[in-house]
Amino acid sequence: MIEHDLYEPKLAPCPFCGSSKVYMEELGEPDGIDEELVVECSECHAGMSGDSCDWANTKQELIEKWNRRPPESTELNKLMDMVNERDSLLSQVSNELFHWNALALSRVDIMTLMEAQRKKSVTESTESTEENKGE
Repeated sequence: MIEHDLYEPKLAPCPFCGSSKVYMEELGEPDGIDEELVVECSECHAGMSGDSCDWANTKQELIEKWNRRPPESTELNKLMDMVNERDSLLSQVSNELFHWNALALSRVDIMTLMEAQRKKSVTESTESTEENKGE
């Protein structure tokens, strides 16, 4: 891993997972031939190399290119907002369905009680009529 000088800007957190465990590394031969600079996140392993970002040839250039990708504008954050909104809507729909289901069950219970009361009234009325005939 490369040690950063005090005058160099610090690597920004990972724009994908938000981790601050980001490091820079030099890959390749120490003589400078086929040497490549790489920035990588230790958490989600997102990264970029000097040749993948328009040939950042120096540590300073690569740091600036990494830091130019703000976490607030990442597609992941937009997707997470959409998922949270979907979950909120699903919760609202679920609550409404529960409410309507409870009302439907209450209506069935009321109808059943009314039917039982009607049968009881008919039975009592029939018994009363039979008693009156027997007198």
